[in-house]
Amino acid sequence: MVQPQWQQYPEVYEKLALVQTRLADRTRLRVPPVNARVQAQVKAGGKMLRSGSCSC
Repeated sequence: MVQPQWQQYPEVYEKLALVQTRLADRTRLRVPPVNARVQAQVKAGGKMLRSGSCSC
């Protein structure tokens, strides 16, 4: 999930959404229980939060 704070930067938001989709597509595994846990981590929020809170 891309954090809502990125919506004020549409170009960045769109690219982050593409990264999120690509992560989900590229991390498919053959063992269903492992795949479910990996996909849950991919879909969990917070991975792209830090840069948005930077006051650079």
